Amino acid sequence: MAVIRFGGGGGGASVNVAANSVLVSNAAGTGINAASTSNTEIGYLVGATSNIQAQINTKIAAPTIVSTTWSADQTVSVGTAWANAAQIGSISLSVTATGNPILLSFFGSTSSGSSGSLMVGYQLDSATPQNVTVITSSAQITQGCFLVWLTGVSAGAHTIKLFGNKTNNNVTVYGNAGAWGTNGNTPKFEACVF
Repeated sequence: MAVIRFGGGGGGASVNVAANSVLVSNAAGTGINAASTSNTEIGYLVGATSNIQAQINTKIAAPTIVSTTWSADQTVSVGTAWANAAQIGSISLSVTATGNPILLSFFGSTSSGSSGSLMVGYQLDSATPQNVTVITSSAQITQGCFLVWLTGVSAGAHTIKLFGNKTNNNVTVYGNAGAWGTNGNTPKFEACVF
């Protein structure tokens, strides 16, 4: 602990200063006080070129979440590369800066119909549809889901569609009013823009 005196002629005042402390002027500008901020903490500011809180705020901004659900059951027909995409799920969103990541998620259920698998994926604007997951229709009600990170998407408005591709036999994608949905399960296609 050091004691610093200020003021002339043997008068003035003093302040006790702990080790590694920072001194600041008081509110009146007539003296100094020991701040609660340490010299080490002040050192963290070295190299800062702009408002630190503003930088933090841009990093932790809450994502924009856009989602869609479907109430009616949807039929995906055999051999259709793009089957009922808009009815199964379609999201319109806006990206504020090129490269902002987008997290896509799907959770839903299909009927067994018959043997075979339903391929589920997405289409960004008019790009080639991307298969993401396969739901095998081997049970009466089969659940499926996927999570996909999209990066490098340009700034501006976009449409992302959920699609299904069936190689053999039709399959039903349940809505929230269907047999699966009536049990309290809600299908959803969702995008989070960061």
